[in-house]
Amino acid sequence: MKSIVPFLLSVCSGIFLFIGVSYNNFWFLVPISFVLLLYLKKWYLWFLSGFLFFSFSLWWINISMIKYGGIPSFISYTMVIFLCFFLTILQFLTIYMIWKWIGYRPYIIPFVWVLFEILRSYFPYGGFPWLILGNISVNIPYLGLSIRYITVYGFSFLIVLFSAGLFYIFSEKKYIRGAITFSLVLIISFSLSFIADVNIKKDMSGANFIKIGIIQPFIEQNIKLDEYEFRRESSVYFPLMDKAIKEGAKVLFLPEYAFPFLFSQGYDELFLRLMEVSEKVPLVVGLVDIHYTENRVEPRTSAYLIYKGREIDRYDKIRLLPFGEYLPFPFGFAKEIFGVISGPDYVPGKDFSPLEMGNLKIATFICFEVGYVDLVKRIAGKGNLIAVLTNDGWFDNSLGVYQHLNIARARAVENGKFLVWVNNTGPSAVINPKGKIVAIIDYGLRDVLVSDVGLIR
Repeated sequence: MKSIVPFLLSVCSGIFLFIGVSYNNFWFLVPISFVLLLYLKKWYLWFLSGFLFFSFSLWWINISMIKYGGIPSFISYTMVIFLCFFLTILQFLTIYMIWKWIGYRPYIIPFVWVLFEILRSYFPYGGFPWLILGNISVNIPYLGLSIRYITVYGFSFLIVLFSAGLFYIFSEKKYIRGAITFSLVLIISFSLSFIADVNIKKDMSGANFIKIGIIQPFIEQNIKLDEYEFRRESSVYFPLMDKAIKEGAKVLFLPEYAFPFLFSQGYDELFLRLMEVSEKVPLVVGLVDIHYTENRVEPRTSAYLIYKGREIDRYDKIRLLPFGEYLPFPFGFAKEIFGVISGPDYVPGKDFSPLEMGNLKIATFICFEVGYVDLVKRIAGKGNLIAVLTNDGWFDNSLGVYQHLNIARARAVENGKFLVWVNNTGPSAVINPKGKIVAIIDYGLRDVLVSDVGLIR
């Protein structure tokens, strides 16, 4: 019977970590998960816990590959399992080996955990900045505001350090050491959150507020993959935009890849109708275009700021999604096998500037880019509003959609700015500098959201 207990603890640790990270109201399970993990002194138990965590958390990736990508189920499941296997080795097994090497000292875990979170956020192939523990900060009352100064990675450190303190109290019976650790984490997080709260109130009091409109068309992904159906369905945008304008919106935001035309195709009927709307209010819209150089064709995913029938500014997506927007070496052969990823690779942008028009400076990001702490800080620092244009229709109403939204909430707190979250199928939302959703359109609705946002320098 005793031999089963470690396996049960490992399974509980992985499941608790999954629930705590992926479900907003259960964030308190994360430190419990780490306390259980610290009881385990076998590499395969750490591996089991990590593999369960990543597998449950990322299984939604299969939706895009099987349902919309046409990839056979067996191949899709194998690819996701391989991804989870790789992430588990990096984030759990390697850390266990280091922990064992230094003699199972719990205080080393916060340092190496954050080190490997940062490492996997950027390597390989641009990294995978997903399921960062510190993202749960947006669900923790008040104390989560500390990420304004320490980012989600610093909050990951505090979570794991807090867990080590609990472990000392409940397992090692070292009450003083555990209490000191416990208290230190609370003092640091409370102090930083207090300063952040004061500064947010100051920023809000000095902000100029404008009324913006978010357009959520709810065009399902199977329709977007059929050009004829997509073109026909795109007409839904125009009555929605008219509604938002009537409700007083001064700027309209449309999602990533909002229309089936290329921006340079100025003769397109939908394009001309969009330009007509732009005569009334500025539009921020995600579109694809093809640029030509002497040597190659360069497709780009971009966010356009359009007003009075012309392009005012443009942001080209900088952090491209591997295997979605380009195929890294040595996987180019997959273009011949899977039609959904055939064609030329997209080209990353190089301009780290917000979209600008008058006193409006919108740090605009496209889809997966919002996961990169450094990228968002670099551009948002020059802007006074953050916008994220995305199309999570690839993943239906799965956990991935809400994990993505929580990442955006964390970026709002880190940068102390309002964030406009514009999602094709929903949810779409306005998020304040405290990471709170102040207005939302739920998943599956075709609607507009008109809300006041502050422009904070």
